[in-house]
Amino acid sequence: MSQASPATPSSFSPAVLWQRTRQLVCRYRRVLYGALAVFILFGLIGYFWLPGFAKGKVEALLSEKLHRPVTVQKIDINPYTLELTLHDFRIGEREGDGSLLKFESLYVNLSTASIARRAPVISAITLKAPQIHLSRYKDGKLSITDLIEEFANQPESEPSMFSVSNVVVENGHIDFDDQLKGSKQKISEIHIGVPFVANFESAEEVWVQPHFKARINDGSTIVLEGKARPFADKREATVDVKLDSLDLTGVDEYAPPLQGIHLGSGKVDTQLELTFAQPEKKAASISLSGDITLRDLAVDNKNNVPWTLKGERLVVHLKDFDPLLTRPINVGVEGKNLHLKQGSNPEMLLDKLALTDVVVDTGKHTAALTLDATVNGHGQLKTSGTAAWAPVAADFQVDAKDVDLVALQGWAGDRFNAILTKGNASFLGKINAAGSPLNVAVNGDARLGDFNVLDKINAVDLLRWRSLDVSGINVTTAPLNVDIKTVSLADFFARIVMSPEGKLNLKDLVRQEKGVAPTSVANPAPEPVEKEVSKSVKGGTVTTAAIPEKPKTLPVRIGQLLLQGGSVNFNDRFIKPNYRANLTNLAGKIGPLDPGKPGQVEIRGSIERTAPLEIMGKVDPFGKELYVDLTAKAKGIDLPTFSPYSGKYIGYAIQKGKLSVDVHYTVQNGQLVAENNIFLDQLTLGEKIESPDAISMPISLALALLKNSRGEIDLHLPVSGSLSDPEFSLGSVIVTVIKNLFVKIVTSPFSLLSSIFGGGDADLSQLDFAPGRAQITPEAEKNLQALVKALTERPALKLEITGVADADN
Repeated sequence: MSQASPATPSSFSPAVLWQRTRQLVCRYRRVLYGALAVFILFGLIGYFWLPGFAKGKVEALLSEKLHRPVTVQKIDINPYTLELTLHDFRIGEREGDGSLLKFESLYVNLSTASIARRAPVISAITLKAPQIHLSRYKDGKLSITDLIEEFANQPESEPSMFSVSNVVVENGHIDFDDQLKGSKQKISEIHIGVPFVANFESAEEVWVQPHFKARINDGSTIVLEGKARPFADKREATVDVKLDSLDLTGVDEYAPPLQGIHLGSGKVDTQLELTFAQPEKKAASISLSGDITLRDLAVDNKNNVPWTLKGERLVVHLKDFDPLLTRPINVGVEGKNLHLKQGSNPEMLLDKLALTDVVVDTGKHTAALTLDATVNGHGQLKTSGTAAWAPVAADFQVDAKDVDLVALQGWAGDRFNAILTKGNASFLGKINAAGSPLNVAVNGDARLGDFNVLDKINAVDLLRWRSLDVSGINVTTAPLNVDIKTVSLADFFARIVMSPEGKLNLKDLVRQEKGVAPTSVANPAPEPVEKEVSKSVKGGTVTTAAIPEKPKTLPVRIGQLLLQGGSVNFNDRFIKPNYRANLTNLAGKIGPLDPGKPGQVEIRGSIERTAPLEIMGKVDPFGKELYVDLTAKAKGIDLPTFSPYSGKYIGYAIQKGKLSVDVHYTVQNGQLVAENNIFLDQLTLGEKIESPDAISMPISLALALLKNSRGEIDLHLPVSGSLSDPEFSLGSVIVTVIKNLFVKIVTSPFSLLSSIFGGGDADLSQLDFAPGRAQITPEAEKNLQALVKALTERPALKLEITGVADADN
């Protein structure tokens, strides 16, 4: 009997194949149902359970980490598309009910590529309406100071790989409440867009192109656009910075170097391009180019010397500017309508300002520049050159024409009792500074034109001139040396006033600080300086002796001083009534003035436009000791103008008369010798004036003794003294000499007549006869002739003769 053999694979029947297929389908159906169940469960968990769980975890973890309450209204999760949205997120303040950070929503879309990359790959991030509120308290700390300190102390970790695309921030807002400064700042309408940023190796060469736009304090807008490769081996970035009408007020509060400087107004516009490059393992390079425009600028400086600066427009041109200062800086500046004002002084207007070719090399500590500006509409200032620091040095070529100086006088503060009401300066030459100690050298020509100086105390013009030209200037400061070729003063005027207190206005021109003794204007004989000299003696001891050091010459030389069209007005308010005198038509020359070599003096003019004046001689004001040899002559001065003095000192006004003087003054080796020849013609006294300072003596007798038959009085008054004597005063000496003369006239009139008319020291008050004789002696006859001559020459004198006999003879 035959038996069936086992079936082989090639012998499957259709029934067997169907059975096998049904078994396989049943098996995968169970897997499919299981996967579907897991998929549905995953969705249920992601949609319904995970948002609540995540919400609680986020609030708890962040509240603990940030030490502040954190709340989230809800979280939406789409587990199938890997999308997550946080709604109404809020971080509260550490104290109080305020919010540190809040936003309407945060949308994040995680790409499935994260699985393959094993790192976060985010397809999109959208943050809507974020609001940040920061505060700075009165103690200087920020409301997030604790977070900054905590995160700063976190250990560094290896950077994680990531990829983020389509980053969008919509309608952001930042508030800053500065309680310390009492100000509030805000940035609103913040919009940020970053198309792509990643640090994967394959993405390192891809350019990131961010975009930022915001509004500052509800006014100006700021726009940042550019591209960057922050993770490539060669990091690169280019950013365009555009500001439109950024209000700068309040910025000065946060700049410590600007303490005392207040920014009243100012707006800035920018068109800048910032480039950054850093090759691998090399230093970074930064370049900033473009324009910064300042508009409607108003700056107040409230420091020691207050000033105000206002400007319509100031443009700074940056040419490859390096903020890190690793290479030379090339910038330029243009200004329009810049008003500089100091205190109550008139303002200075700088227009068409151009600062070009500015190259600053911080490595070499040097700077080069060229400046061109119009000053107050008509003045011009041009300068070019180089400067250096560490050590300090400068070398500039200066061309200044008619630069108004009125606005600059305020920089001297309140040191002067005078105001410059008009005046301009010109200079053409070089200014150089170098060395240690610093030597400043000035070479060139200068002019001070249309000058007018007002005496603030007396409210009158003090000085004025049409032009003061100084040519051939050669001045150095270390050592001090002044060499000037020519000084020319034309059409000048000076007012000299003696105050009711007996002080000259020129002496009070420089205001003295309280407790500081005034400095004498003239000091022709400087006090000798003691110098210690040492010498060795046997036994090793040293003795020192102090010897006076010889006075030194002043290192000043002036080729010649030229005067033309000058006048001097003298007003003595010390005398009542006041006395006035005018010197006019002054012209002449002085020089050369060279230390140790007396220079010629030739000055001519007139007194009250009628009496000619002449001053001739030699002078050396800069030598080791003052040298003067001058003769001054004036003829035909009207005497009635001197009535204020005659009324004060002799008790009478002057009705008429003329005065001529011929004086010769010499100063040598500190000794003054003066010869004063005074000629009075037809002096006639007027009304009597009561004065407590008038001398108590018969003035009529004195004049009768002095006046000859032609109505003339010829006086010779010698004066001498030592200028080194602090008690010596030329004016007081002359007054003393005149008083002594009057005393001699009244107390010894006959002795005076004898000295005048050839009687020598003889006493003409008596005529002696020999006992028992009627004839006079020859000596008595000589005295009698002198008396007769005196009576003839002095017709106003009356002589009374009384005989006296000596009973003993």
